[in-house]
Amino acid sequence: LEAVELLIHLEHPTSTALLQRARNDRVQLIQWIARMALAARTGTDMDVFSKAWDQSDREIRLHTVRLIVEAWSHPIGGSNRRFTRQAGDLIIEALKDEDPTVRLEAVRAASRMNLRDSSPLVLAQTSYPWDQLRIEAAGAAWALGALTQSP
Repeated sequence: LEAVELLIHLEHPTSTALLQRARNDRVQLIQWIARMALAARTGTDMDVFSKAWDQSDREIRLHTVRLIVEAWSHPIGGSNRRFTRQAGDLIIEALKDEDPTVRLEAVRAASRMNLRDSSPLVLAQTSYPWDQLRIEAAGAAWALGALTQSP
């Protein structure tokens, strides 16, 4: 798993070939990560992320949020309004996930993608008992303009 995660950020033909091989791994999590990493490199294939999001495995959903931000960061993904809207909708859905680690990743994604529509959901995470989620949600809420400075 760690090897596949390292390949995500390597821009080299060999890393692409290794990710293509990993799509056929016997471990489902690795298959999904490889598929999404390849899709993130083009920033165009929202279907891969939607199908991954529908999986019951928390780790797959967590990586879906991480990798959709990578796809959005791609020059094609970020400039494609339809992809950006769909990616934003998925992040908003992730902010409602039952798992706090998925919500934490969604808070980070909402801030990075400047999803102002997510502000109420991000702000709601500040009342969760897990310190890391609460603190990052407060920072993201501030960045999204959901918190104002007192006079």
